[in-house]
Order: sequence, then C-alpha cells, then structure tokens
Amino acid sequence: MLLTADPATCSADADCVLKVGCECSCCPNISKSMTKAQADAVTKRCATLGECGSPKPCPDMVCPEEVQGAKAVCKAGACVKVSPPAPECKEDSDCTMAHDCTCECCPAPYEAMTKKKANELRMKCSRLGPCGRDPEMCAGVKCSTSNAGTATCREGKCARGGR
Repeated sequence: MLLTADPATCSADADCVLKVGCECSCCPNISKSMTKAQADAVTKRCATLGECGSPKPCPDMVCPEEVQGAKAVCKAGACVKVSPPAPECKEDSDCTMAHDCTCECCPAPYEAMTKKKANELRMKCSRLGPCGRDPEMCAGVKCSTSNAGTATCREGKCARGGR
C-alpha cells in the first residue's frame, strides 16, 4: 500500500503560498495561506466556476485590509499567514549608537539601536555598577578603537550609518 502525504500539510516554508480565492464572500480579496497543491486546486476551481463579478459588501461588515508584506510559512505542518514585524524605527532620529556594559578589559563594541533599547542598556548598566576589575589585569590588553559613528534608520531597522 502506498501512503501519500495529505496535500494540506507542509514540511517547509517553500511549500506554502498566499492565494486569493474566488469565493463570492463579503470580503473576497483577502489572501489565505495554503499549500501549493491547495492553490492549484483553487486556481482550477476558479477557472471552472468563473469570477464572482462584483460582490456586494455585506451590511454592517468591515472587511480587514490585506497586510502588506505578509507571507505564508510552514508551522507545525500547516501553512499559516504571518505579518511582517513592526518596524523598529521610522526616521534616523529614532536611532542612536550605544553599547552594552561588560566586565571585560575592553568595552563592548558600539551598535546601532533604537533610543529605547539604548536607554534600557544604560539603566541595566547603572544597576550593575562597576565590575571592580583590577586595572593591572588589563594593563597589557590592547582594545580596538571603536568609533561610535552614527545610526540611521534603513528599511525599518537601525543601522550603522556613514562615518
């Protein structure tokens, strides 16, 4: 006996797609996550049934808007629709250069991050206080000279800018 996998299951993100169906529902233009096999079946069904025409909105129903940047992924063997993460910044002024505290001889390197995260690090480091590292222990250690630089907002993420 030959066992075949259920066409509704997935094993990798590549097995999943977002597809708009051909239902004549109140909110017809919202994509759904499905396997490629299911998407092929929807395409065939829509070709047979034809398009709905222009469906009339249902009274007292607010249709959700399609999430831009959403994608289909495979989770626990099922295709699900996930929204993109919220941007951490909108403009350069939302970002700054900061570094975490460390008890090593050399300070942690500067990183581009949101001002909120930088403030959280400052508060954490002020609570920890000084490490009490013996200066003689670090006397021969050469630390790289890390220029803080500037932080910019690129594609919704804080990044190191030009120096």
